[in-house]
Amino acid sequence: MVKKKILLIEDETFIRELYIRSLTKEGFEVLAASEGKTGLKLAKVKPDLILLDIMLPKIHGLDVLKILKTQPETKEVPVMLLTNLGDESIIKETLRMGAVDYLVKVRLTPSQIVSRVAKFLKKLD
Repeated sequence: MVKKKILLIEDETFIRELYIRSLTKEGFEVLAASEGKTGLKLAKVKPDLILLDIMLPKIHGLDVLKILKTQPETKEVPVMLLTNLGDESIIKETLRMGAVDYLVKVRLTPSQIVSRVAKFLKKLD
């Protein structure tokens, strides 16, 4: 069975490493970027899913989402927001922009997030 490929765009090293370990342990191949510009380059490999933080250096996560959803080579790649911003207006905006889910880090454990990712990817099979 081919491993599902996930791109994680997260600037906080501890959190990035935590999710890399959790997702890898569940059998996913994980690519990681610490900022949006690198994430946009890595997205061109067409991962099965992108986990995107909103508060990123250089390019804001909402701008990364906008770019991902307008570029022909990445517009079909599903994007889940993985952030600590729980503002209802931001959640609605990202879903309107094409995100498939919005996960608030402080409300979910890493295992709950991995479970949501796995459940979503299983639906795509």
